[in-house]
Amino acid sequence: MTGMNRDEANERQFRAMIEWMPQLAWWAKPDGFIDYYNPRWYEYTGTTPADMEGWGWQSVHDPALLPSVMERWQHSIATGEPFEMEFPLRGRDGNFRWFLTRVSPMRDEAGGIVRWIGMNTDIDDQKKANDLLSSTLESMSDAFFLLDPSYRMVLVNRNQERVSQTTRAETIGRSFWEVFPATADPASKYWTEYHRVMEQRTPAHFEEYYAPLDVWTEVDAFPSRDGCIAVFFRDISERKRDELRRAQLLEREREARAEAEAANRAKDEFLAIASHELRTPLQTLKLSTQTFLRSNEYAEDEKLRSRLVKMDRQADRLVELVDSLLDVTKLGSGSLVLDLDEVELVELVRSSFARHEQESREAGVEVILEAPSPVVGRWDRQRLEQVVGNLIGNAIKYGEGRPVHVSVTRTGEFACVVVRDEGIGIAAEHHERIFKRFERAVPVTNYGGFGVGLWIVSRWVEAHRGTVKVVSTPGAGSTFTVELPLR
Repeated sequence: MTGMNRDEANERQFRAMIEWMPQLAWWAKPDGFIDYYNPRWYEYTGTTPADMEGWGWQSVHDPALLPSVMERWQHSIATGEPFEMEFPLRGRDGNFRWFLTRVSPMRDEAGGIVRWIGMNTDIDDQKKANDLLSSTLESMSDAFFLLDPSYRMVLVNRNQERVSQTTRAETIGRSFWEVFPATADPASKYWTEYHRVMEQRTPAHFEEYYAPLDVWTEVDAFPSRDGCIAVFFRDISERKRDELRRAQLLEREREARAEAEAANRAKDEFLAIASHELRTPLQTLKLSTQTFLRSNEYAEDEKLRSRLVKMDRQADRLVELVDSLLDVTKLGSGSLVLDLDEVELVELVRSSFARHEQESREAGVEVILEAPSPVVGRWDRQRLEQVVGNLIGNAIKYGEGRPVHVSVTRTGEFACVVVRDEGIGIAAEHHERIFKRFERAVPVTNYGGFGVGLWIVSRWVEAHRGTVKVVSTPGAGSTFTVELPLR
């Protein structure tokens, strides 16, 4: 067989082979003139050999991309370099589909090009899927990058560029550890977690600080089936700064609370010491006034006896104030012990009336008791005397000379004491506050006291598992109701 016959036989065999290929295939002369297309080309494009001969293939290209295709094809023809490019081709239905086109030269024994062999592989579905993936990655709020098994960055989105302050050109194809050298530290979670995902093929979720950019990231890394790692992360620097600010605020609040508690303890200790120290001279004063009042030597001197009575009453008032200070320290420290015993409540209220008789007389206030029957329960008598005494004392003080009504009743397993005045009243916004320590609803310059009376009332009532509440309107008086379980 001659050389010419061998070439013809080889061409026939090659043509027979490419005619059955599923791809669009063709060959061209060394100058790029295409003189053969396989049947698949004509089936897809809907053209004829006469339409396509020579440079007729340009008619099925996108006019917008044709100049770049021509430039690349002419370069290959001139240099003999293989051609590879993605571009769309129009089908018989008029729609374009994307193809990957590869063209390789066939050479003779001397190295000269004798023919170009071209193949167009349909990649339209793959390209659409890639475009959809790319669009999804670009539109997502997370930053994203893909690492191949060698930790090279092969895909990134725009948020990755924004957060990392790097461009695609600076990252694609380069090692992650090279692009972000501070992560190449075995102590870094980026290093340990990405290696764990790559080697163990298990997902990872972590937060880590990247010092060179002063940014906190929250990262989710997933192994892919092709051996890569898909990494999604977000900038959580603001959240971390908020957490730090909250932690600092909480620490300052804790320190302030500790200082306040220390100050309260110091104050309570001072009050306890002051109260004990005040009791001694008061007891001496009280004893002296009682001695003078019992003495017959001054029985006829009414003016002196009147002054002694006032002195004695003021000494009683000072003793009550000192006792209140002692109660404040005890109630504040929680060192409370109730001395429970059988107590008849109506008799206890009458005793309180007697202690406030002089005070009510001087204020021109009539105190009226409504108690249809005895009410017996198990309580701490001394503490209930304080409760009732404080409520009646306040009613006289703030009652503006009008009557004070006190009722004692029993309802089921509860005793109820109601103290009602017709005085200045209390604004609604102060109803809760007046039961707190050292709180007042009136100016201290107009009315005396420490502002602890109602706080002591509420604490002792609570200690008996009872309740105290107030109903009041400015200018229309106040009604305080105490409910106590009988047992």
